[in-house]
Amino acid sequence: MTRLTGKPAVLAFALAATFATGAIASTPAEMFAKPAEYGDATLSPTGEYLAVTTPFEDRRALSIIKLSGNYERSLIKFDAKERPYNPVWTDDSRIMVEKVKDYGYLGSLTATGNFYSANADAGKQVELFGYRPDQGNVRSRVKDEGTATFMKLLPGTKGEALFYYQPWPWTMHNSKSITSVFRVDTHTGIRNQIATFPDDVGVVADNSGIVRFVWAIDLAGKQVARYRRLASDAELAAVPADLAGSQVRFWYFEPDNNHVYALISEHGEPATLYRLALAEGTRERVAGNSTMEVSSILPAGHMGNPFAVGYSAGRPKIDYTDTKSEWAQLHSALMKLFPGQLVSFMDITRDNNKLLFFVHSDRHPGAYYLFDRPTKKPQLLFESMGWIDPAKMSPMAPIEFKNRSGDLLYGFFTAPLGKQGPHPLVVMPHGGPFGVSDSWGYDADVQFLAGLGYSVLQVNYRGSGHRGSAFKEATYKQWGTGIQDDIADGVKHLIAQKLVDPGKVCIFGASFGGYSAMMNPIRNPGMYKCAIGYAGVYDLNKLYAGDDGSKQMRSFFGRTMGADSATYAAQSPTNLVAALDAPMLLIHGTADFVAPFAQFSAAEAALRHAGKTYETLVKQNEGHGFYKVANRVEVYNRIQAFLLKYNPPN
Repeated sequence: MTRLTGKPAVLAFALAATFATGAIASTPAEMFAKPAEYGDATLSPTGEYLAVTTPFEDRRALSIIKLSGNYERSLIKFDAKERPYNPVWTDDSRIMVEKVKDYGYLGSLTATGNFYSANADAGKQVELFGYRPDQGNVRSRVKDEGTATFMKLLPGTKGEALFYYQPWPWTMHNSKSITSVFRVDTHTGIRNQIATFPDDVGVVADNSGIVRFVWAIDLAGKQVARYRRLASDAELAAVPADLAGSQVRFWYFEPDNNHVYALISEHGEPATLYRLALAEGTRERVAGNSTMEVSSILPAGHMGNPFAVGYSAGRPKIDYTDTKSEWAQLHSALMKLFPGQLVSFMDITRDNNKLLFFVHSDRHPGAYYLFDRPTKKPQLLFESMGWIDPAKMSPMAPIEFKNRSGDLLYGFFTAPLGKQGPHPLVVMPHGGPFGVSDSWGYDADVQFLAGLGYSVLQVNYRGSGHRGSAFKEATYKQWGTGIQDDIADGVKHLIAQKLVDPGKVCIFGASFGGYSAMMNPIRNPGMYKCAIGYAGVYDLNKLYAGDDGSKQMRSFFGRTMGADSATYAAQSPTNLVAALDAPMLLIHGTADFVAPFAQFSAAEAALRHAGKTYETLVKQNEGHGFYKVANRVEVYNRIQAFLLKYNPPN
């Protein structure tokens, strides 16, 4: 068994001083609006280098740190509102990073299709995919009118990787999408096309770079998958249902290129992890849960088989599938070293001697550690948000209850630290609505509200992710009915448990949560004292009219929202606002492309025409959730003032 003693040491280099972004926040709004300083950390295959995203002026950059000697640092940086994403070491001292657009606080990271690679000293940079316009007499080398997606590294090669590439819709000259697969040398940028498909498909390849699975979602929302049973098969064939069920999501191949791990669901139940033997056409169950699907897999060593799986839809849970594994014993020992927190293995060196791991909890935003297996010593690299004191944060308790139909629902309840209940409550429904879910962990919005003296309820209503497709589809066409009933049933559950004051309840949500913030009070008169919608959707007809017009998108709206404008109107809070009996605060950015500003305009007009009490906060050039820290501070201050005005804490 792995035994760890003492407290984790601190690695002896002053990263905090090197990358500091300014003084510690002086107000709660400033403290919780400030973004994480460190993220996306990754360890090179030899353990010589560490890459991590860090602040740089008014943007983020990829910092590459040499972990020996004088701890040298180099930077890969992009323009404002662009950021490095998902850095991957493709060779011992070669790194690749994707450039994404950052449009706002609500996770609006949009792929640009641009990938770059560079040496650890940031030299010899190569643009692998992207579109760069000509400048004067200088012609750009890359003119990719489409989006590339990284698939995997190819083991045993010197920095070769697989990508699939799909052209932008407006560059298409026919009605069919085309998906191409490229094998790319990340040192030189030289690429070779190895496969092409006449449709917009997902692609899975084995460790030799041979495409083994191709899948798509048809217009009825069903998965259609084809595969090569043997790597030598010339053609793709339909995947047998007794091998892959009705839905399959592939994780990775073993070195033999025959065995592959996949999450499989037979009839919409939570997906179970299986080990498939393709040549034999058989499978064996590895792990699963009747109410939650596997959300993470922990591999043993650098490229080993799973030793554990994780679940996140409700109470966080780790199942060790191989308790005798030295990696299971190490993970268990680290969990004991950090009680009340979750430990995630991020990277393991090729020799299996060094491990980069991440520790976080509901009260702790997270920290990166380096573990040396020979000496059994974990060393703190850096805190992602060092100004947050976990001891002063409020604990998030997983809860479960049954809705009015008897369905088991999960959620999270956060009570203000050190305050006696019952408390005033802020209900905080998540976005989506479908396939998204809240999970146990640090949440800046939750902690801000708890710090003001409010308890917070988050409900993973029917439609949320990580519970299987049957659970997700249970509230299709019920945006304003079934989903809202599940949220209200969560409030009633807390009231019955005497955890909250029934006369002091407000609701605050962003994106689809903004829709719920207006619709839930309409559907439940007398339940709420106030409501706050942030970057919300309020008029479903306008949402439908603003889509891209593709068959897939029209099909999605038909399945999830309904088939006609009368259905959309009946579930649009803008048409039902006369029944709203709570003051409302609307927050929106004019450059929001997820919930377009027309949604705010429709909601504001409906409130004004109905003579309702409401306030607004609008920011120019802000997207789906505000990007600028100063604007996010203002959001928190306005939320605080609004809550204190209409629902002051005890």
